[in-house]
Amino acid sequence: MGTTQPAAAAGLASLGGQTMGTSWSARVAVRASTDLHALHAIVQGALDEVVAQMSTWEADSDISRYRRAAAGSWQALPEAFARVLEAALDVARASGGAFDPTVAPLVELWGFGAGG
Repeated sequence: MGTTQPAAAAGLASLGGQTMGTSWSARVAVRASTDLHALHAIVQGALDEVVAQMSTWEADSDISRYRRAAAGSWQALPEAFARVLEAALDVARASGGAFDPTVAPLVELWGFGAGG
């Protein structure tokens, strides 16, 4: 459940909630007419979408399904996921492999992943 601290007038408001096994908080500049509950829902929804697409800790996330798919198989991906994957591969190429988005098997082997 998230938290909101209403603003009596235009100024700063506090929002917060839970995501990825931790908490988040934000201080935002708002107008007196700002619907803080709607704003909170937008922020929490965006974070929930990241988890649903990118969390290696969630067995049913897009990245977890992608990782389980057979090599060379076609995968339908959300647009945001595809953009992140493309950016990761671009950084891997630009860094000469210093950044490796395929390091998950080693992370699991070393005991730092969702399974360990």
